[in-house]
Amino acid sequence: MALPSTLYTFRIDLADQDRGHYDQLKLKLPCHPSETVERLVVRALAWCLFDSPDLKAGPDLSDHSESPLYEQDASGEIRHRIELGEPDPQRIKRASNRGTAVTVITYTPSAATWWKKQENALRAFAGVEVLAMPADAVSALAAELPRQVHWQVMVSERTLFVSDETGDSTEIQVTGLQERR
Repeated sequence: MALPSTLYTFRIDLADQDRGHYDQLKLKLPCHPSETVERLVVRALAWCLFDSPDLKAGPDLSDHSESPLYEQDASGEIRHRIELGEPDPQRIKRASNRGTAVTVITYTPSAATWWKKQENALRAFAGVEVLAMPADAVSALAAELPRQVHWQVMVSERTLFVSDETGDSTEIQVTGLQERR
């Protein structure tokens, strides 16, 4: 029998100064047994970067047909896919060929090596943006993450300033490796 996912509840007070967007998010994100807490944290941070009424969470890690996060319009058409980690370029190509905007957010210690290997392939695809979050900052947020999370997140100039209810704060500088074209 498969192990169940662990449910994390995020209450996030979001102030995105880059977009002039302010929101109070209540996210219930399952952490699949094969998923790291770092990846879960990046899902929550990605939600902060791209928050909109059309943003949805993908089914789970066992369903590779959907992205972890995506924006879907009223007709049901997916217009923006958000991939996390070090996805296979063929997966990105399929989404790009459908005319869907794709954002890849990499956050692992091996991200620089992955980018070096995949850069030429990903640069060939239209509509693809690649962002990097520093692994050490993501790990700091993931360390001893409670199942009930309350963050204040301010986004300014592609930097996330994350504070928790204990007063601890972490700065996450999001680096653009490839801009969407």
